[in-house]
Amino acid sequence: MIYKLKIIILLLAIQTACQSQTKKKMNVEDKTYSSPLAKQLAFKEDMLIPYKVGDKFGYCDQDLNIVIKPQWTFAYPFVNGYARVMDPLTPAEGSTEIMAMINRKGEIVSKKPYQWIGEMMDHGHCIVQLPGQWDGVMDHEGKEVIPSQYKYIDYFEDMEMYAVSHNNKYGLFDQDGKQLLPFEFDEITKLSGQDVFGVIKEGKHGYLDKKLAWIVPPKYDYNESLKLETGLFYTNDLGKKRVLNLKGEVLFDATKYKSAKIATANSIRVGKKVEGIKDTQFTLFDIKSGEQLQPFKFTYIEYFQYGYAPAKIINKEGQEKTGLINEKGEFVIDPIYEYVTINGDNLVFVEKDKENKMLVDFQGKILYKTKHDVFPFLQSDNKQVYREIDSASNYGLIDKNGNTLLPMIYQNIRDIGFEQGLMMVEKDGEKYYVDLRGREYRAPE
Repeated sequence: MIYKLKIIILLLAIQTACQSQTKKKMNVEDKTYSSPLAKQLAFKEDMLIPYKVGDKFGYCDQDLNIVIKPQWTFAYPFVNGYARVMDPLTPAEGSTEIMAMINRKGEIVSKKPYQWIGEMMDHGHCIVQLPGQWDGVMDHEGKEVIPSQYKYIDYFEDMEMYAVSHNNKYGLFDQDGKQLLPFEFDEITKLSGQDVFGVIKEGKHGYLDKKLAWIVPPKYDYNESLKLETGLFYTNDLGKKRVLNLKGEVLFDATKYKSAKIATANSIRVGKKVEGIKDTQFTLFDIKSGEQLQPFKFTYIEYFQYGYAPAKIINKEGQEKTGLINEKGEFVIDPIYEYVTINGDNLVFVEKDKENKMLVDFQGKILYKTKHDVFPFLQSDNKQVYREIDSASNYGLIDKNGNTLLPMIYQNIRDIGFEQGLMMVEKDGEKYYVDLRGREYRAPE
């Protein structure tokens, strides 16, 4: 009872402070960097921005006028009209922090002491979690659409459904909190890029469509992947490695090979032991015709993305090198590199040695040379952003041509607020927000 009373008092105190807003102009210098992406990721006209003063966060407008008084230990950007804020609790109260949801007036709309709140989604709901890891779903008025009594909840946006875990079993709920499937599944996942659920029921694998009708009943020991656009799926059932159509007819039998995996919508990657060679060798077969597309010459073929995959071979000098192959197994980037990874649509990061690293396109054209590590960071509406890390573990951001978005001066960069044109950074032990013009949203010391 005392704990609940303390929480209510804390929430009331936060709400009162929110409504006592001040307007204070803060001066911060803009630093414009070289990437044209900085202009494309512009703020919305009425954007409120998390702003740090001392060790507290509030919100300012684009002119750096304080709109909501700094009062929280951390604040997230507004999404769909609502933002999440955090405040500490004393250890005696059984938790380290309380998270609340506020509206643009700074008013608290959440009604319980949640330890976690997800961002407000387009349909006006967010996933919440009470201490003890009890998940639920809250609407924008603070009402729980799905009560906080479940061990895990995930939202499948394309399907407009929630996967909910209860007593180690999964079911499905719609956006209004109505249960659509009972808690009888060991696992429910959504296949990437397809309106299909992959499920496991009593240890057997199957697939459901968006209307929750069976595409493939749960009767196989193992289903690796389904290519719905071609009506194909792969199963390793009772030791039989096969590609089947949705009628259950076998199109390709790979049982005699050591390993098999669907590579693309039209091909399967197969591995076998080759006489005189220690390690397994790989190639591609056309699923429908059964044609072997290349000799068993690859020491490894990675996952295909955008029609291409990194692949390794042993060269004439006995060295293992990596290149990029197309769906026919032909090298489009020669196997001369130590490391190759696909870094987004039409881009590859290659490493020749520690001092020679590059971003190249799928035709091998060099876009950017560097001695630093480069990793895909974010893609939004074809805006590709990469994180560059130097030898001292300082982080920066670049575009695909190597133009600077943020300089390599931060100990960490997180994508919190990216869709709003912001980044959360850490520097010298302090967390705060910056935009892609280089403006820091914290009061000058």
